[in-house]
Amino acid sequence: MKKTIFVVGAGKGLGNAVARKFGADDFRVVLMCRNTEHLADYQREMQGEGMEVATQIVDTADQTALAAAMQQAVQTYGVPEKIAEQFWKLYQDRTDAEIIY
Repeated sequence: MKKTIFVVGAGKGLGNAVARKFGADDFRVVLMCRNTEHLADYQREMQGEGMEVATQIVDTADQTALAAAMQQAVQTYGVPEKIAEQFWKLYQDRTDAEIIY
C-alpha cells in the first residue's frame, strides 16, 4: 500500500519542496492550502512528473477548518504516515540575519 503524507500549508517555498520530495519518494501527497490557483498548478506539475497528488482547499490558520479538512482527508486517504505543517513557524520572530538560506 502506498504511504501518504499530508502537507499543510503547501504554498510556494518549503511546503512545496517537501511535497515534491515525498512525491518523488513514491508517497501519495495531499496538498492543503487556501490558494486554489497554487494548488491546481502544483497538482498539475507534480502529476506531470508521475506523482500521485490530491488537494484540499483550507485556510490553515483556521483551526476549525483545518481539523475538518484533516478529518476528511483521513476518511478519504486513510491515516497518513507523515504530516508536514507550519513551515512559517521556522522563521517566526527571527531577523533576516538569523535565517540561513
